[in-house]
Amino acid sequence: MKKSTIITISRQFGSGGHEVGKRLAEELGYKFYDNELIHLAAAASGLGKEFFAKSEEAKALPAGSVLADYNNQKNDKVFAIKADIIKQVAECGKCVIVGRCADYILESWDTLDVFVHAPEVAKVDRLKKLHKDWNDKTVKEKIKKTDAMRAEYYNRYTSREWGQASNHALCLDSSVFGVEGCVKLIKECIMQNA
Repeated sequence: MKKSTIITISRQFGSGGHEVGKRLAEELGYKFYDNELIHLAAAASGLGKEFFAKSEEAKALPAGSVLADYNNQKNDKVFAIKADIIKQVAECGKCVIVGRCADYILESWDTLDVFVHAPEVAKVDRLKKLHKDWNDKTVKEKIKKTDAMRAEYYNRYTSREWGQASNHALCLDSSVFGVEGCVKLIKECIMQNA
């Protein structure tokens, strides 16, 4: 098996997955894509960034009404545009892609798919350090809401269930390894396949 030069990172909100991906890309000299994918999709399509960001938060509406069918079709088209952008950046190799169903979109590619998670208490502590004005209740609500949105989005566009270990080659608990430890373990996995 050759060295994976495309790493996808899925993550729970507050687990530090974005930071793991960013640091990993910096240490490897790889390109890093997270919200940048929204900017690229907006530029490629001529649609506004807000349009793409909101599509990730939109719930699928039950079919049957004209409005529901229109919204679902619109969100499906937005997903297709983002999927094309993910494939385009992956074709260049040497990149870390965070979220947006990249592990599924690139399932036939040579990727290393990682899931970063942590117990709620660790996610609450981490988020409170990042957002001084958030209290425990606010943080817990944001974790629940964000992870529910991520799960719904992932489950809607893939044939998989979000957060399942079987979707990933590597699942890391950031409360055990820390951000730096997660980066180190991912790098070791990449080098094992070199």
